[in-house]
Amino acid sequence: VKGGAITDFNLAAGGQILKLEATVKKTELTYTPSTGGAPITTSFRPTSGDLQGDVVFNRLLAAPVVINQPKSLVIGQTGINFALKVNEASSTRSEASTVVDLKPLMDGLNTTNKRLAYFVYDTPVVGAAPVATPFTWDPIKKGGARFYDLDGDGTAETVDLTFIDGGYGDKDGVKNGVIVDPSTPGAADIKPVLSTTTGSSALTVADPTDTVSPAAVLLKVAITTKAASVNQIGFVALAASESDTITYEQLRDRGTIILANLENSDTPNLASINLERTISVINGQKLVLFEVVDSTLESLLSKNSTIAAMGSSFRTLDLSKTNDNLVVGSKGGNSVAVTLQDASKQQGLGDLISSKMGESPILDFSGVSGRDITGTVSIAREANYDTTIG
Repeated sequence: VKGGAITDFNLAAGGQILKLEATVKKTELTYTPSTGGAPITTSFRPTSGDLQGDVVFNRLLAAPVVINQPKSLVIGQTGINFALKVNEASSTRSEASTVVDLKPLMDGLNTTNKRLAYFVYDTPVVGAAPVATPFTWDPIKKGGARFYDLDGDGTAETVDLTFIDGGYGDKDGVKNGVIVDPSTPGAADIKPVLSTTTGSSALTVADPTDTVSPAAVLLKVAITTKAASVNQIGFVALAASESDTITYEQLRDRGTIILANLENSDTPNLASINLERTISVINGQKLVLFEVVDSTLESLLSKNSTIAAMGSSFRTLDLSKTNDNLVVGSKGGNSVAVTLQDASKQQGLGDLISSKMGESPILDFSGVSGRDITGTVSIAREANYDTTIG
């Protein structure tokens, strides 16, 4: 790469082809809609763990129900049933993941202008409606279902499921190396807003009239003003009943880094680089935004056993509400805008392949195994020297 500004590589042109290979086993499935018609061909792609036995679609006689289910929430009647063996060698917390095409599971479910949710279910009483348990992506547990629109048509057609063995999403509730999962999506007609409280650093994301429907709510987070040092921006998710003041243990277990800035002076032109992220939370949850100053969260956690001991290297952001859809956080460093996304917006391909970047600096293409992916890589640097990449 020559020069010292921005260099773009078109991965589909000029002979510079990026070939992505993944050892993901894909299972092709067919599903006949409940109203008849041509069968739907779909795929099931484990990205962590091994499929045990067959994958089966179940058209339920009655939709699963949750305790005290609000009228705004509807759960689908088509479930998918499978078992995944956890790959202990590649997962430190005994989890398994798979990517599933949503179309069969949406059979008969009206999702127009609604927020999506996901559930695992069980049938403890023969003949009764199945009992559902929420399994929407939960940033507290760092597991659950995330929805993606990979073809850019505005509708989610893909769901990425992350199960925790013996925990979130695992029907048998036993840590035995196998995830058992009958599950189905749902949709909630909710109108969440962003709210803050004077003297608190917590941002609440909830529908004031329905704080219990466990639907996914998307937030766009962007740095609007850069700090003088290179800082990390992250968040800790809290349940509605938890204190707004985060603990060291919550920061260690739930802390998620979403952005980092370049210094506010003597930096290259970043106009072509997207410096924002979309995160998924559950309706009714709270977020505390934080900034790591001129260091990394990993480093601070390894060197300190309390938040107080981190000193000026760690700070929670003060919040200023502009309206129900926009809140700005800052505290002498970066200014961060948090924007509520409407129900028609879904996470896309970039969000799927970068979903693990809060833990590792990687792009994970295993969820799109078998697809041809093209894109542009933009590189920005301050040096005037030639660079060799390879």
